[in-house]
Amino acid sequence: MFSNSGTGKSITAQPAIMQLLHKIVILSALSLATSQAAFSQNSFGEASFGSVDLTVGFIDDPHTVSLIAGGPDSAASLDDNCVGFITRQQPDYDLNYEAGSTHLGIFVDAEVDTTLVINDPGGNWHCSDDASSLSNSNPGVLFNSPLSGEYNIWVGTYSDIGTNDSATLAITEWDESTWSTLNLDPDPDQSGNNGIASTSSGVDFGDNSSVWADNSECDDPRFEGLGMASVLIDSDLFHDARDCSALYNEGNIRILGGDQLILGSRIERGSLSRSDSTRSNDSFQDSYTFTASRGDSAVIDLRSGEFDTYLRVRAPSGEEFVNDDYESSFDRSLLSLSLSETGVYDVLVSSFDSGETGGYTVAIETDNSTESINQQINGTLAAGDNTYDDGEYVDSYTFQGRPGQSVSVDLQSDNFDTYLILRGPNGERESNDDFESTTRSRIETQLSDSGTYEVFVTSFAAAETGDYSLRISDIATASDQIVAARDVVSVEIGDTVQGNLEQGDSLSDENKFQDSYVFSASAGDTVTIDLASSSFDTYLSLLTPSGESIENDDYQSSTAQSHLEITLQESGRFRVIASSFASDESGNYRLSLSSGGNSPSSNAVISTASSQIYGIFAGVADYPGEGNDLELTDQDARRARDALIQGAGMNPDNAYTLIDSDATRANFQSALDDIAASMDQDDTLVIFYSGHGNRVPRAAGPNSSDPDGMDETMELYDGALLDDELSDMLDRVNAGKILLVMDSCFSGGFAKDIVSKPGRMGLFSSEEDVTSQVAFKFQAGGYLSVFFDEAIRGGYADRDDNGELTAIELSEYLHDRFRADVKAFGDADYVRTSGPQASYQHLVVDRGGIGPYNVLFNH
Repeated sequence: MFSNSGTGKSITAQPAIMQLLHKIVILSALSLATSQAAFSQNSFGEASFGSVDLTVGFIDDPHTVSLIAGGPDSAASLDDNCVGFITRQQPDYDLNYEAGSTHLGIFVDAEVDTTLVINDPGGNWHCSDDASSLSNSNPGVLFNSPLSGEYNIWVGTYSDIGTNDSATLAITEWDESTWSTLNLDPDPDQSGNNGIASTSSGVDFGDNSSVWADNSECDDPRFEGLGMASVLIDSDLFHDARDCSALYNEGNIRILGGDQLILGSRIERGSLSRSDSTRSNDSFQDSYTFTASRGDSAVIDLRSGEFDTYLRVRAPSGEEFVNDDYESSFDRSLLSLSLSETGVYDVLVSSFDSGETGGYTVAIETDNSTESINQQINGTLAAGDNTYDDGEYVDSYTFQGRPGQSVSVDLQSDNFDTYLILRGPNGERESNDDFESTTRSRIETQLSDSGTYEVFVTSFAAAETGDYSLRISDIATASDQIVAARDVVSVEIGDTVQGNLEQGDSLSDENKFQDSYVFSASAGDTVTIDLASSSFDTYLSLLTPSGESIENDDYQSSTAQSHLEITLQESGRFRVIASSFASDESGNYRLSLSSGGNSPSSNAVISTASSQIYGIFAGVADYPGEGNDLELTDQDARRARDALIQGAGMNPDNAYTLIDSDATRANFQSALDDIAASMDQDDTLVIFYSGHGNRVPRAAGPNSSDPDGMDETMELYDGALLDDELSDMLDRVNAGKILLVMDSCFSGGFAKDIVSKPGRMGLFSSEEDVTSQVAFKFQAGGYLSVFFDEAIRGGYADRDDNGELTAIELSEYLHDRFRADVKAFGDADYVRTSGPQASYQHLVVDRGGIGPYNVLFNH
């Protein structure tokens, strides 16, 4: 079912594979030996300069105290490794610290040569003469895993002749590399933040248009400190406001000085306002210039979370290049140009519609380098190489790329089953296993960011070795003038267009090719959108002006057609995204937009005060036998049940809770039969499952619902329940709505068999070929139960706070929570089915026949 660093919630009949997939290692903390505590807490006299109680995350960071260094006693009398002179029986300062998961630093700032002696809560001695990160021979000690308790601290002088030498003792949770830059004055501006300005002091945090906004990490490179993301890129400047302001006001990060902020390009921060000049459609406009020579390349990247961006670049001759929505984004416009003229270029920043205002950044990067990314590399996977968690050897190579650049990465070997991964500057990854054969992998893509790209060469299976050849090369573009714009295509209601998903298209977060279209409409309009293809499994999305995403996979159980019929709730520009269900699918398609529809009830409110909610809540943590148990999945089922009882008014008598050995096939069928005998068309059935999931070959082979020839399962206590079997069971239930919520590996495969039928909606923790992670950070078996609970019992998904939870409100909230907390970046955090998969777990939502604005629950 779930995976953590490759160990997942999938189940299989082979014992060896079961042991591999479900191995859980529990580490026990080792207690300190009593012999280490020769000098324990409170064994010294009262501290000369006082004491302080601090808890992890303390706000006044650094905490400072002024004192007099030195004393008559040799520090070596306390521990042979200590130097300097102190007052032995009386610490200078005592720290009572409640530790957390961050590190703790203690250092000294003085004009004389000082030393530092610390006795920690475990009785261990830590001594420092000179810290490499500090000047003037000042000492410092960094505790990477600090203990909770009392720290006795002495500040000594290196020489015994020092008298009345003043010093400042600093206690901080900042990283050691920042100690020399911290302001050690005791709260000079009375901000309560030791020199760290509050939001009211004028820090411009910008907006929240970063890809990584709202993930509890600060991604803005203007800051540093605890809580910063591990990967920072220039384009996130001013675009992660909520995360950064929260960490900033907690004192966990600080803003860098201008000389410390290193940027790879010129970035201008501006704001469209009513005092600006206007262009012909009355939109406000700012302008910037740059100079370049013929043959140079230029990337101009405009971003804003406050208006619909529109970018123009005017060449010296007056020729203009325009981009509206880069990669169908509401808040980004980008032009990547190969310049044919020498002179001054104008950059014109505006909005698509008239009257829009707000802050933005525009990055201007020029390059006259003729260096090619083309590389031909011959290498060998061999014992001694770096490895992934499951034992695959890996080699890595880098190249510098820019937005709009088309790149091919081709890996071949006669010795092993190849696997290829491309990681961008912001941590996004693309991967390929087999291209034409198992011994060749190939990625062709158009880059989206400037910076260093890393190529990983590895194998599909563990411990494979042998020679390989790797070729990294530019792909010739159709135009030498404009390398990329990836703009949307404007259409009107009533249009039908022919398109093609192909290499070079923009990619979704799940590495699926996608084409983008835009149309304008008004609130109250009913629009029907159809996407059809005989080449791939279609997937259709509609993005509203306010940012909601309304999606459909299979229309009337057909994988060749996706269909949306909706009465619009707002006026403005709407984006249509034509894509595929699976990654790497390509081919021709037909997209049509028409006015009106055949199912106006799809927007009706179908939850009433008199309707009843019934539910089956199955959670299996304790499976039969050895080595196949899961953590906390039983609690997931109880959590989901209680969320509906306390947050949606479900009668507890309508809840069937099947935990561990009670979660058998027979009990599941019996519960469903009891519910079916009681409920009617006004009622809602919720089925929640948390446990192992699996994929097995279909006995009858592929069909329209399972073109891959695989059935997905929920692994109950005494055996598997196939998606086809559950579909047959639900066909016999007379319910107004059925909501299927599954937190298990491969659960997305249930969508095509079950949710495509009218009145059904599905929420699945992962796609049909992806495992699910264990939500240890929330003390839960899986993430979906936690977020489902927040949405319903906590009421957080009810965005308009009207007491009614619609399908779109629930799915948007869950999407946002998965995006913030489940995305994996590190090599050890892969979500894998087999091989070193470079994708990540994300929520699958299929609303089937339930309209986006249908009310699911009353809060």
